[in-house]
Amino acid sequence: MENGQLVVVNTNQKQTKLSHLLSILYAPTNTFRALGQSPKLRWLILILLTAHIGITFFVSEGLLETNEMQGLLNQNDVQMPAAVLNLIKFLIILFSSLWYFFMLFIVYLLQLAVVKFMKLPLGGKALGAIILLSQVPQIFGKILQFPFFNPDQLQNEEAQIAIGSLGLLVSQFTTDGTLIRLAANVNIFEIWSYALIGLGISVATACSIKKGFLASFVIWALVFVLNTAVIFLLPR
Repeated sequence: MENGQLVVVNTNQKQTKLSHLLSILYAPTNTFRALGQSPKLRWLILILLTAHIGITFFVSEGLLETNEMQGLLNQNDVQMPAAVLNLIKFLIILFSSLWYFFMLFIVYLLQLAVVKFMKLPLGGKALGAIILLSQVPQIFGKILQFPFFNPDQLQNEEAQIAIGSLGLLVSQFTTDGTLIRLAANVNIFEIWSYALIGLGISVATACSIKKGFLASFVIWALVFVLNTAVIFLLPR
């Protein structure tokens, strides 16, 4: 660690950006060390954006094929023009992508505040790179969800439970929708992401792994509390 930036480690000169991104799944410590003192965020954002667009495009295709959407789009036996359908897909992808990166930015600001509060020597750019890299497990989890995606069951709470969620286990023992939704807030892929953020902070600042995890899971706990409040406050 030097001046609060990630240390350069020459692990593999020929490693592609995509393989470097995927290496966060099986060699996270080396991946964080290889980020460098001035990590380039553009390629991280581009790859994550491409992955998110691909996932959202798949979901938007399914949404437009549901019985409810078909009924809304094709009223009075009038077929909706293909150009309009493509525009709807584009808007879904656009707003979904904007919301995704907005929430990432909120997590970044909260994480930066915690890092500063704990007086950890970590620059904002390095922290941004750590957070972006740590999103790979969640993207991986969304891809695993594809085989189980059924757009016609979007009104079914159990059908919307993500792969890796504690809600899947709880739903086997109870039909209480509130309890299932509460348990669904605990997701192994999300916890994996926050664990990676903690590890990245530890590597970048040379602090203990315990301190790095504390810095990251404070944010996870805050997000969990906010999601729980939404579950109990919003009408069902």
